[in-house]
Amino acid sequence: MLTFDMSNVDTTPGAGHVFSPPASLAGEGEDAYGKWLTSRYHEDLGFAQYMSVLGRWLSPNAFIAGRFEPQLTGPFAKRLSSACLKLHNATRTEVTKQR
Repeated sequence: MLTFDMSNVDTTPGAGHVFSPPASLAGEGEDAYGKWLTSRYHEDLGFAQYMSVLGRWLSPNAFIAGRFEPQLTGPFAKRLSSACLKLHNATRTEVTKQR
């Protein structure tokens, strides 16, 4: 069972967090993690929503009552942060265009 704890996000392969890839990805590098993220994003609506929520919480421009800083750890923490912020910024841009 995967853990969904946005305060402590672990990207270590096999760690059991929603953003940790399978153990078989250990040692494969950031490109493999990026492909895994992209695949999960397109295949699983819930995962896509998790990425969107994390991107909002990581955004320095987002107002969130009781704001906390999620702690991202593991070998792919920077890659995950970058992907979620990119998604958040793209979503904000699209919403702004529709107004």
